[in-house]
Amino acid sequence: SGYNCAQAVACTFCEEAGLDDETMRNLMQGFGAGLATMEGNCGAIAGAVAAAGMINKDQMNTFQDARLIMQQFMEQNGTVICKELKGIETGHVVRDCDDCVRDAVRFTEMINSINERRSIRKYQEGNVISCCFIIREKTNNGEQERNGELLWRE
Repeated sequence: SGYNCAQAVACTFCEEAGLDDETMRNLMQGFGAGLATMEGNCGAIAGAVAAAGMINKDQMNTFQDARLIMQQFMEQNGTVICKELKGIETGHVVRDCDDCVRDAVRFTEMINSINERRSIRKYQEGNVISCCFIIREKTNNGEQERNGELLWRE
């Protein structure tokens, strides 16, 4: 398709972000392959966070979303660093690029769903807000659900 990992994820959310494909693609061109060096975070994560920022248009919400995306990606893959995912130094590929893109899109969709329900399912205790959600994961044994709770401060 000619898209790097960051572009593939970010361009998935062009409509929600209010950007055309060409603009988003140009914006994300330097973020693929771990910031073009494989030393940085996976470009798919960068694409997810960029899309979240364009959708949220609010720094605090984007920070919250970025933290959750990073956390979920780390739990899924054990690392967020491109060269570690690709097994450059170890020879063991942890996750290939296509799967990293799928993970990042899935986590971004989950975030968007949480954000859409945030006003319906939140409750306030002082200045801490809790939002409950369900994560569906495909495993070797089929699909499993687990409850999660996202906490943030307003």
